[in-house]
Amino acid sequence: TVYVKLDKKFLQWPADKSFLGGQSRPAGLVAEGTKSTVLAADEAASAVISSLKAGNFFNVIEGIASANGFEAFFIESGTGRRLDMGSISMAKKGKLVLLLPFDFETRVLVLKNGTLCKQIANKQKNPLEIDIDGPGVYRVEVYVPGNTFKFLPWIMTNPFFVGVSPTQPSPRAPPANIPGEPIPGAPGLF
Repeated sequence: TVYVKLDKKFLQWPADKSFLGGQSRPAGLVAEGTKSTVLAADEAASAVISSLKAGNFFNVIEGIASANGFEAFFIESGTGRRLDMGSISMAKKGKLVLLLPFDFETRVLVLKNGTLCKQIANKQKNPLEIDIDGPGVYRVEVYVPGNTFKFLPWIMTNPFFVGVSPTQPSPRAPPANIPGEPIPGAPGLF
């Protein structure tokens, strides 16, 4: 397992040219100054694309600090099974584990179904284990207090589905004034 950073080099690839096995770069996937870090089996394009489709990545604003060494995963109660971001656990309880190997304080927000459910001032505790005591869609935002961008999340994880299945958005036709067809296999509208 490796972490692959999609960064400025990825941004400079023309959106209308093919890359990573013939797919076009989705416009706006990685914004200037941010990086998406993908947890993949290896650095092969097929492994990276598979991990992106599975939601196994996090976003970071590296202008605040490098996130090298950051990890987030869920450990199911009872089985002890580890699940990465984007994974579905039918267990209703467990621990969200964050590896935060940084020499500065962080503020961790845990969102459940889009609503803040826990806030933790982390004074360099590594790993940080957070009890999850009910089903929901969980996501983590990590902030760095005292920096110029203290109101921007530094790290944003993709969701963990605990005791619930991800819901599929209703199929919607594109607005009439936008030409083109939806990309097969692309996620629905948010």
